[in-house]
Amino acid sequence: MKHYLSLLLGLLLILTSCANSQDLNDNDNDVFTWNLGSEPNTIDPTYSGDIAGSTVIRHTFEGLIRESNGISMPGIAKSWDISENQKVITFNLRESLWSDGSPLTSSDFVFAWERAINPKTGSTYASIWEFTNIKGISDYIAGTVSFDKVGIYAPDDLTLVIELIQPTDYLLSFLSNSYFMPLQESNFNSGHSDKWASTKERAISNGPFILENYTLNESIKLIKNANYWDADNVDLYGINFLFIENENTSYMAYENGETHGIANVPNAKVSTLKGEDNNFHIAPLLGTFYFNFNLSHDMWSDVRIRKAFNLAIDRQAIVDTLARNQIPATQFVSPGFIDNDGNDFRDYDSDFDNPIDNSRISEAQELIAEAGYTNGDGFPTFELLYNTSDNNRMVAEMVQEMLKTNLGINCKLAAQEWGVYIDARVSGNFQYSKGSWTADFLDPISMLGIFTSNNPLNASNYSNKNYDQLIEEAINSVGSDKAKLLHDAETILMTDLPIVPIYHYTDIWLINESVINWSRSSFGIMDFSKASFIE
Repeated sequence: MKHYLSLLLGLLLILTSCANSQDLNDNDNDVFTWNLGSEPNTIDPTYSGDIAGSTVIRHTFEGLIRESNGISMPGIAKSWDISENQKVITFNLRESLWSDGSPLTSSDFVFAWERAINPKTGSTYASIWEFTNIKGISDYIAGTVSFDKVGIYAPDDLTLVIELIQPTDYLLSFLSNSYFMPLQESNFNSGHSDKWASTKERAISNGPFILENYTLNESIKLIKNANYWDADNVDLYGINFLFIENENTSYMAYENGETHGIANVPNAKVSTLKGEDNNFHIAPLLGTFYFNFNLSHDMWSDVRIRKAFNLAIDRQAIVDTLARNQIPATQFVSPGFIDNDGNDFRDYDSDFDNPIDNSRISEAQELIAEAGYTNGDGFPTFELLYNTSDNNRMVAEMVQEMLKTNLGINCKLAAQEWGVYIDARVSGNFQYSKGSWTADFLDPISMLGIFTSNNPLNASNYSNKNYDQLIEEAINSVGSDKAKLLHDAETILMTDLPIVPIYHYTDIWLINESVINWSRSSFGIMDFSKASFIE
């Protein structure tokens, strides 16, 4: 009898699994399933800065601007007017509703933006707002002026005005990011954390979808927002975002029809997929994979040690092993930042004396010896921290071996889940850590700006007054003058070497051909708000 029941239960499990796979594309209940690759650190727009969180927020909120495939389009702002001196932008908002049916007004943007930059809020990403060039932002973040001195105004319910210090050509693209979403002021009171956004009853939003369920360590389920202003053009009933970090498990889920697409593809599959699968996509991404020295530890105080680490890494070998079309990085700013004359920021300068291969090992060994650690003798064993993924593990293991073989230096590897890893980096609880940064707007300052002193995103704890001054001047400059300042700043960064750049990113994903009308932002954020299934 027990044997019979076991067989029956097994059969039921198989049938249930098949049914779930078929239900992914139920014509009466179109639900799209996508694996984010990791659980978002948060889905509160004020605090979010990772791609996973930004992807969810792109679907639950709508800002003034929507950016898709590099094009800025009207969102809640149906149009905007730019003054003759290009320092005042007036956004004309469309009539729209929050998901609870209440009217959305320009004051909801003012409230959300003040919350984002208020020092009491404690957002790690508040400093990013300084790059908007909005009048008074820096002073308010520093706590030296009140918010009424900031150039953000709501003259009436459907008008929002921004006053700028200077013309800022990337601002419209920038405003599509999750930091700039509106928030319903009546949904907040003092002391609220970011947890409201993951609670169905509190997660009032204004985007194409609304939160239906958040299961920690598993998934986020969204359903269509009937009160979205463009709901007639949203075909999907819902979206399931999964948090499968292991690339092989993610790929198996895709192959088994349990997901329609995945953002993390196993290295072992990439070469085959590139040539044989039309569902495989690869594109450049404005960002860099690197390692941080935590300069608060004395072991990194000698720049010769940091230089030796940079010379001892065979970047080409790492890129060849990953086989994802990445570009070996001998500097921090990635290719792809194009100026008004059509020139790439990377066209103007050198490799900063960093090799892409193993051709400078002897020099690295000489530097370590000069620093007092011939053949690595006496150098303390340290911990290399990275967030859990097969890709990161592979790179960490290769770097571990290169440091041991080339310099005689030992390190231990430590992998942490995304949220724990982020907390460790923000709090400085690491010695040597994998870092990654992708641009938020189409300007090199969006990358170089994170290394200014006291910037919460400056995990290296790096500080150079001349660097800070150049970045500050660049924020207040335009054109060729700005480019010169940023090149000079990057030269300082790559001379002081608080980091070891490894490669510039490419974005890789798989999505089933039955899904159409999806898009991707310039910054690697997928958009399924207009997606649908082929009949």
